[in-house]
Amino acid sequence: MCKKGSCCPSPREVIPLDGEIIEGVLQVNESSMTGEAEAVCRDVGSSVYAGTVVEDGRAIMAVRGAANNSRYEKDRFPLSKSRNK
Repeated sequence: MCKKGSCCPSPREVIPLDGEIIEGVLQVNESSMTGEAEAVCRDVGSSVYAGTVVEDGRAIMAVRGAANNSRYEKDRFPLSKSRNK
């Protein structure tokens, strides 16, 4: 669930936007970005990225920006922005 610049992703949810953990701890599966199947620990001050999946934990994250400007979108469509210039 996201509200006014913050988000509280729950286990088995896809993180909807890039952000930074401001409270709590998450185990995040980043295989959509890195190919690595092992979940990684993300705690206060750690970055989390749109398109990754929360495996366990609870946290509040501060949202960094719009969905179309996420790291996931940049990695997924690296040439689309340059072609539109």
